[in-house]
Amino acid sequence: MVRNLARGVFQYPQPPRIISYASTVGQKEGDGPMGSCFDCVEPDAHFGQETWEQAESVMQRRTVQLALEKSGLRDSDLSCICAGDLMNQCIGSTYGMRPLEIPLLGIYGACSTMAEGLLTASFLAAGGVGEYTAAVTSSHFSTAERQFRFPLSYGGQRPPTAQWTCTGSGAVIFQQPDGVPDGVCVTGACIGIMVDLGVTDANHMGAAMAPAAADTIVRYLKATQTAPEQYDAIVTGDLGIVGSELLCDLVMKQGFDITRNHKDCGAMLYDPETQDTHAGGSGCGCSASLLCGHFLPALQAGTMRQILFAATGALMSPTGHPSRAKASPASPTWWNSHGCTGRKMRDGSAFFVWQKYCLVIREKQHRRGEHGSPGTPPSSLRLATSSMRGGFEKNVYPYSNYRRRYLNMALDLFWAFLVGGALCAVGQVLIDYTKLTPARILTAYVVAGVALSAVGLYPWLVELAGGGASVPLTGFGNLLAEGVRESVDEKGFLGIFMGGLTASSAGITAAMVFGVVCAAVFRPKQK
Repeated sequence: MVRNLARGVFQYPQPPRIISYASTVGQKEGDGPMGSCFDCVEPDAHFGQETWEQAESVMQRRTVQLALEKSGLRDSDLSCICAGDLMNQCIGSTYGMRPLEIPLLGIYGACSTMAEGLLTASFLAAGGVGEYTAAVTSSHFSTAERQFRFPLSYGGQRPPTAQWTCTGSGAVIFQQPDGVPDGVCVTGACIGIMVDLGVTDANHMGAAMAPAAADTIVRYLKATQTAPEQYDAIVTGDLGIVGSELLCDLVMKQGFDITRNHKDCGAMLYDPETQDTHAGGSGCGCSASLLCGHFLPALQAGTMRQILFAATGALMSPTGHPSRAKASPASPTWWNSHGCTGRKMRDGSAFFVWQKYCLVIREKQHRRGEHGSPGTPPSSLRLATSSMRGGFEKNVYPYSNYRRRYLNMALDLFWAFLVGGALCAVGQVLIDYTKLTPARILTAYVVAGVALSAVGLYPWLVELAGGGASVPLTGFGNLLAEGVRESVDEKGFLGIFMGGLTASSAGITAAMVFGVVCAAVFRPKQK
């Protein structure tokens, strides 16, 4: 049974206990700063299978089996399992759980699926559906990229705000409450609301999901009359580095300071400096693996007493893309699979639905004590869910019009024209008023680009002017310098000779190909 505190906010008078948990991740996640906390690090991204989708099914099934082994239970002991993933029809979960023959509830909350599964499984356990219930979810970098963005072979470039989909899985097993508050348990839950603020950029998920996370966390704190200081950690699923900062600012504006104890799984999972993950990790396996690999063991050991766990997700469907389906007044919402254009559908609805779930977990209590009595309180997990359509722009301001976007585009074009034009003008002055040959001027530009890159000035110029600084000959020099620097770090002395050629090979090849094409089509003349 549950007790309703407010709309969508619940508490368990007799909290269900978490008796076992397990985590499995890929090699990239195992190489990150949290790599030592996971139960299994699989070096083979295919998990011994032929396809990425089959790999994710095997990963999820292994995680459930590992949790069962740790608890001493068998497949037949589970009365129900709540499972989901990021793929269409949750095929990773359905095919993964099929050999286990466990009654299955398929769920989909995108990256929030773990929290949604915990909420559902804890409800079932508290309601007496069976003695043991479970929740599991997973994500795989290769399956998620292929479904929601671009095929891996496309080689699409990721902006700094983009996040890296985690290859990972987490499984949790609940036991029906028996009236004794012992062990790690779920003590409360909050089901969130939809929050639509208009963000349509699939590579800026943190900004889009942060408002929903803030809304849900604040609603739960107000309904339970608790303060952020009462939790050892307020954990979000995958807001990443950008979204985490926005979340703290938004919660602060509503009178709550979570900056001291806020932790984000997406920001914790990778080292952005050495692993090139940009704004951090994402995917439902991100929060699931760290919850089961780091936070639940901390609660079990008593190093943490109580946490609030929140997971966010972007609901994107490839079937609603304008190229595949036509929006009509009869169908009020259609969702874009890419969100690259930033446009809206004909009916005015946004491309994305952003959904959030949040849990609170507390440390374990000895059987001799009762909840609220002196001594160690029970470990608890509280779950809150919320969702949002759209979100915020970079500065967390809703944009109902595009005036600011057009102004930024105009400024980018202005600086590109100004810097690129200035470089060309200097070259023309040298040709007209000096005795330098064109070959020497060309070489000087390339050397200047190398020199400015060496002292760290040219990257700043590229950031300011974009193509106005990267396209000219000075940009070629900067490219050579960066290539040599990276190659020397990797290969040592030989990198001096290899780095420049490797970095510039694509541009040189393109110049040769286009030169041949132009020579074949036109009649070039030497002046």
